[in-house]
Amino acid sequence: MKTSINLSPTIIVIFGGTGDLNLRKLAPALYNLYAENYMPDKFAIIGTARRPLTNEKFRTALMDGVNSFSRTGKVEKDKWENFSQNIHYKPTDVQDSASFDELKVMVDQFKTEFGADTQIVFYLAVSPDLFPAIAKRLAKFKMAENEDNCRIVVEKPFGKDLETARELNALLKERFK
Repeated sequence: MKTSINLSPTIIVIFGGTGDLNLRKLAPALYNLYAENYMPDKFAIIGTARRPLTNEKFRTALMDGVNSFSRTGKVEKDKWENFSQNIHYKPTDVQDSASFDELKVMVDQFKTEFGADTQIVFYLAVSPDLFPAIAKRLAKFKMAENEDNCRIVVEKPFGKDLETARELNALLKERFK
């Protein structure tokens, strides 16, 4: 599929990939972008969560989410088949360094395949108390070193109060542009 606009290859890593936010909002939005030709030619969506799942089961769960919550209705079979080939699942416990190492291998494989201009988005669709652990491990495993092509998106609430929001902001500013 050719995009109607020129976009850099992109890797989107969704922490909390099996959660409600991804199923109700993110997956439908990403599918709609794809269906409307606003996704790059080369992209990978990597869902992460603690539970073990196959790529196929994860794709089915996302398709069910799109079919239930998309503003455009149910998926078009051909478009979904093409789109879903770019969806991957990697069980990841954000408290476990070994699973982060495995996630890094997967991200690096796509970066190598897609090229130097690959954009990476880390979307934290998890409980706010996990934001610091994820940010620290992304830094530890050097997954967010290139400030020009790497972004982090944190879902609200941003801290429990003003003090914790400031602490989180300081932590993220240390590791992200």
